[in-house]
Amino acid sequence: MRKLLVCLVFISLVAGCSQPSELHKSMETMGDAFKAMRKEPSLEMFSKELPAFTEALSIAKAQAVKPEHQERFDEGMKEIETVLTSFQIAVSTGDLEQATDALKKLGDTRKKFHEELGVK
Repeated sequence: MRKLLVCLVFISLVAGCSQPSELHKSMETMGDAFKAMRKEPSLEMFSKELPAFTEALSIAKAQAVKPEHQERFDEGMKEIETVLTSFQIAVSTGDLEQATDALKKLGDTRKKFHEELGVK
């Protein structure tokens, strides 16, 4: 009986740990939207994917990370927001070239902070 109880506790702990965090889910959503926009760089695709990216960013920036990384994480979120604003303006004004440039900068910013924070 005791072994069964230990096994059940272990299984429940493993199952609980396998649930992705809100941060992970929001980053996945942002990544999916970014990949879709990069794969098909058009104003239509940008307009389609922007709401998901923006909503996921709002969720991500509200999350806590390791205390030693929080300040840099917050700086990264602010930098992403700044680039995203330029991207949104370019999309709303129909400037595909500017939007594509901003999308590239968005990717560069993402990569920079992922490397600094050790995100794979």
